[in-house]
Amino acid sequence: MPAVKHFNGPRVPKEERVKRVRGSTSFKREGKTILEITHNGKKVPLHVFSKGSPGGTFLRIVMHANKKRSAVTFTANNYNPDSWWNISHRYVTPDFRGHYLGRTGIRLMEQLVRKEGGKVIGSSSHQINFLRTCLSMGYSVQPGSYRQLKRALKLPQNRPLPSNKKLVQLLDQLKRKSGSNYLTDATPKNYDFIQIAKDLR
Repeated sequence: MPAVKHFNGPRVPKEERVKRVRGSTSFKREGKTILEITHNGKKVPLHVFSKGSPGGTFLRIVMHANKKRSAVTFTANNYNPDSWWNISHRYVTPDFRGHYLGRTGIRLMEQLVRKEGGKVIGSSSHQINFLRTCLSMGYSVQPGSYRQLKRALKLPQNRPLPSNKKLVQLLDQLKRKSGSNYLTDATPKNYDFIQIAKDLR
């Protein structure tokens, strides 16, 4: 039997951590596996599947808690020839949040993109939770987004961007202060979308 593989950090209580079910297939090799969480005091298996387009430009991960609905979906697209993949859709249903399933979905998507020959994976977002998760997982803010992020965090434009660890702290502070999961309280057309990316080589 394979060892249990943990996907999360120390913030999640041990009994609620996402883990791979013993004896299930390797997602890296097979593109499917079974994960398990403790949800409302009960162990819930999540059946994880992946699929892609014949042309290799579309990848999706779905985690089913039961046959009627999915708990988590992630989609990535490849729009250009230099193997840059973009996470274009990510969603964890509200009643399954708080188990680091979003973080797990990102990790699994990285595995899929590597398997497809992708060299870089990225995304853009104005959601604080998503940005802080990605930054804590080794993603970097892209130069074209420095100005927007500094403006949202009220940092001097003439100073270098702080380290990822410091950015995560500043994003946490902003969320606590504003009570919002968004970088700005402006109308959607004025949101500061921040481009992030990670080199998979």
